[in-house]
Amino acid sequence: EEEKEEEDVRRRRTTRKGGEPNSVKQLERAFSSNSWVMMSSISIDDDAVTSIAQDIICMSKKDLKASIRGHGIPHVARKAVWTFLVCKRELEEEGDTEVLEDELESEEEILWHGYIPMQEDEMHLMRVPDFGGMMLLHSHPLTPVGKLAVKRLLCVIQTLHPHITYCPMLPDLAALLLHLPMEDWRAFLLLKEILRRSKDDDDDDDD
Repeated sequence: EEEKEEEDVRRRRTTRKGGEPNSVKQLERAFSSNSWVMMSSISIDDDAVTSIAQDIICMSKKDLKASIRGHGIPHVARKAVWTFLVCKRELEEEGDTEVLEDELESEEEILWHGYIPMQEDEMHLMRVPDFGGMMLLHSHPLTPVGKLAVKRLLCVIQTLHPHITYCPMLPDLAALLLHLPMEDWRAFLLLKEILRRSKDDDDDDDD
């Protein structure tokens, strides 16, 4: 198993993009607590962020655990690293993202009968599920657009998983993902995968 892990690390290193990344500190200085909001307009070097994320992804499991416990994952690289850790793969920009965007948009259009609400009053009094928890969106630095995206996402999750009636951490997790900043389709992907793996674990326990 260790040999397989080392081989995976070597393979990812050989496929990573070239170029020297900016330092983590330089990139993190471009962010402030008020800027960690969905659809932020901060200008930042995408190639440098990708390179930092690739460096983290290419670590061995042992080194990655030590890095997370020691300093955590840099904010600028979290959405890429979390996607890899949860989904066990990296996303292809041209292929995966378009499919995932279309999937979420389709689910939202079905739920709101062909129209995706972009303002609070357009939710048509739909009750946003709290899954037995508390809707504390004010505890995350989200814009009004980001807060609305969290509510839409929770409604879609409830529709797709009607059997989930008690999961109090779900609203907070959705808000946490969307404040990185993270695209709504990416947050949708991560939540779906987390719920799927949780269900698989429950099924294994039942067996």
